[in-house]
Amino acid sequence: MLEPLELTDDGFLKHPDQWSEQFATARAKELGIKYNTEQVKVVASVRLFWQQSEISPANRALLKLARVALNNAELSSIDLIELFLDKPALNCARIAGIPRPKNCF
Repeated sequence: MLEPLELTDDGFLKHPDQWSEQFATARAKELGIKYNTEQVKVVASVRLFWQQSEISPANRALLKLARVALNNAELSSIDLIELFLDKPALNCARIAGIPRPKNCF
């Protein structure tokens, strides 16, 4: 039987290995974020980055990852806000099931 998923007090998955697409979809909905193809690609890129580096990307790194994931060199910080609402790095990490980025408030 699967253990219930635990979140930290600020909404991050306590055990990133428990992450699933179903979790991501539900978490995005809870945050009021439409979880469409663009968000799925960015979240997948962020999860891969975290798995390789154990670093949760803050805004600047998230923007670079999103540009590559979406094949759009013109993507801006405003675009990230449109994808993940007012705190994109925090919300993306919440959906991706990774720890809170260290440099985000």
